[in-house]
Amino acid sequence: MAADHALKNTADALAKVYAQALLDLAVAAGQVDEVAEQIGQLGELAETDAPLRALLASRLLSVQKRAGIMERIFKGNVNDLVYRFLSVLNRRNRLERLSVVAGVFGQLVDERRGVEHVDAFVAVAMNDAESQGLAKAIGAALGKQVVLRQAVDRTLIGGLKLRVKDQLLDGSVAARLKRMRRELMDAGREQARTNMGRLLDGEVR
Repeated sequence: MAADHALKNTADALAKVYAQALLDLAVAAGQVDEVAEQIGQLGELAETDAPLRALLASRLLSVQKRAGIMERIFKGNVNDLVYRFLSVLNRRNRLERLSVVAGVFGQLVDERRGVEHVDAFVAVAMNDAESQGLAKAIGAALGKQVVLRQAVDRTLIGGLKLRVKDQLLDGSVAARLKRMRRELMDAGREQARTNMGRLLDGEVR
């Protein structure tokens, strides 16, 4: 388990290195928007298109053979910077990480634009006005433009939970009830200890 976790951290760190390098080149070329759109689309295809996924992950094809296939598919059909970046990934046998690199690249671009993705877990689905109002309120608190993604969780009873990056903020009724129960139980245990202490004191006297 520890080895798997370390391997994942290494892979994620490597994906960030590639994504940052691509962003630096895109910024220098003044092509951030175009590159972000195309890399995002390619990342989705790498996840959903089985033939493309097989091509990217194949260990049966040589680097040269795969380069020829990619040239026929991508050259002239994508931004030249994107094509050259794909070629680098191919030469270094990292193409199977394209979807991960694309995801990290999207995050870096969002950070550059001041955009924050927030997950909202609600007991009942919000309408557009409610969703937009919540996104605006969260954005004002964070000082960023918020893109809100909502998911219905019936166990919440009421209220909502928000996840910003890896931080979970729980404001649901269910969470408040759990806290109240825990506080009452803690208070009950403390009272029981106090009563027991008094009883023991009486026995001593």
